[in-house]
Amino acid sequence: MEPAMPELGPFQSGKLWLRELLGFEKDTLHVLIGLLVFVLVILFFRRKPWQALPIICVALAAMAGEAWDLYELVRVRGKAWAEIPWGYLLHDLWVTTIIPAGIFLMAYALRPVSVKRAMDEGRADMDHPPGS
Repeated sequence: MEPAMPELGPFQSGKLWLRELLGFEKDTLHVLIGLLVFVLVILFFRRKPWQALPIICVALAAMAGEAWDLYELVRVRGKAWAEIPWGYLLHDLWVTTIIPAGIFLMAYALRPVSVKRAMDEGRADMDHPPGS
């Protein structure tokens, strides 16, 4: 007789429920969560996509999600550290942050000339460049 599989923790159960509700694969859900965090931070904090705060929040959200996954693997499911699928955790970090990071880098490279000039001159008010 095989031992019963330990229950999923609340975070894993919530992710499975969301995947079933939306009909997305795991990686697609990670991409969407990364984009959602990026856009919400831009809107809520009134930041520009080339500023650091949105991408930092995406990275922190991705790390928090993977830390919670790690917690549930060790505490809820009883996995030993040697059994942790580190490659999957790193893959999830990569998938969650890659699209927002690409948007950040493109927005930074294509930001308006007046903002570039203000940054080069060391002016602090880059949210309201001259002529905006």
